[in-house]
Amino acid sequence: MIITNRESKENEKPLTAINSGYNFYKGDKVWVLDKNVKINISLVLVVLNESYHQNFLDTLSCFATTRSSSYTRKLFTVFYDYIKSTKNGVMTDDSIKNYHQRTLLSTPEHIAKIRVFLKKWLDLGYPGVSEWQVAYLEKISIKKMQIGEAVRVRDQRKGPLTENEVINFNEGAMWLYDSGEITLDELAMALITSYTGRRPIQTSHLKLKDIMSLFQDVGSDYSINFPRAKHSGAFRSEFTPLKITEDLHDIIVILSERNICVFENFLGREVNMHEMKEIPLFIDHRLFNEKFFGKNLLALLKKDIFHIRARDITMIIKKIAKKIGFLDDESTIHARRFRYSLGTRAAQEGFGEYVIAALLDHRSIYSVSCYVKNVPEYAVRIDEVITAGIIQYVNAFKGKIINSNSGNKKNKKS
Repeated sequence: MIITNRESKENEKPLTAINSGYNFYKGDKVWVLDKNVKINISLVLVVLNESYHQNFLDTLSCFATTRSSSYTRKLFTVFYDYIKSTKNGVMTDDSIKNYHQRTLLSTPEHIAKIRVFLKKWLDLGYPGVSEWQVAYLEKISIKKMQIGEAVRVRDQRKGPLTENEVINFNEGAMWLYDSGEITLDELAMALITSYTGRRPIQTSHLKLKDIMSLFQDVGSDYSINFPRAKHSGAFRSEFTPLKITEDLHDIIVILSERNICVFENFLGREVNMHEMKEIPLFIDHRLFNEKFFGKNLLALLKKDIFHIRARDITMIIKKIAKKIGFLDDESTIHARRFRYSLGTRAAQEGFGEYVIAALLDHRSIYSVSCYVKNVPEYAVRIDEVITAGIIQYVNAFKGKIINSNSGNKKNKKS
């Protein structure tokens, strides 16, 4: 029998996801671990033998409360894939062997994840998993994932974008904004992704206080304090500063000022300084509804509730690519390819592995050797072209008239 939401909330204390601070109950049919991760627990429970339901929930909750939400979801997905292959939802020696044989060539990474999950189950002392099964999985030699393969072979669907592709994307995004086909939010998402190579999850977690110049005098040293990704700490607990151009900075500042007005219009009052700092750079406007009236706004702002989802940024990138038609198949465009391009450009300009790792916000140089070993011929003019294009729109915001043919400023007639 699947535990119902009502039963769980009456008899259990809520647990807290370490990444987001979201509360959830083991007995919930769907665990909402953060803005981006929802796990449909009932998928496993309808297959898994009922005698092991609580053991499974206890094991998975250990990961949800100590590791990242995305990692917990990966473990859940692999366990679900495995348990569907068993007879009567019971973990047996034969089912472990069969799963190993089935996934070794197609998805070898599944073996590593099911090994982690079942070992934790065993270590917690719950019945259902045997020492032999864990030992068998630990003895399996798994071929390591080829880090940077798409970069090394210059995969045209997954690898780094060419010089012209990056230029066309950025110029296309600016043209779409100028013609009213995308919003300022969407333009900023596109340019931040292209310029910084940051992951969508990092960009989606940005708050106004991460724009260093908004709340302190930084002179001309413009930078963004990016939340780090791929760690097990709490929401926005680690940061890495990254310098940006003045022109991109100006667009972000304009967006920030608009966002403050959006929140004040929603609330019907001015926001105080503490609230202002916590406003997301990219707002999920769907969350503006009456259920949040009368609640502690600052507490809500400190979570990811009003932030857009990471996949929203991916969808915007694809939307822009489709509108400008700069790739034959817009489904092949994603933020990772801009990361590849940034790393490749840095290698082409002679930077070493440690600098490239810092540029891409990697924790080690393990994943960046592919850039140094695969220096391409391109990456000559990208920054110059992007900056020249952005200047037109920043000047327009500042009230200067632009000649659409030349990009030169005209003097206003008084």
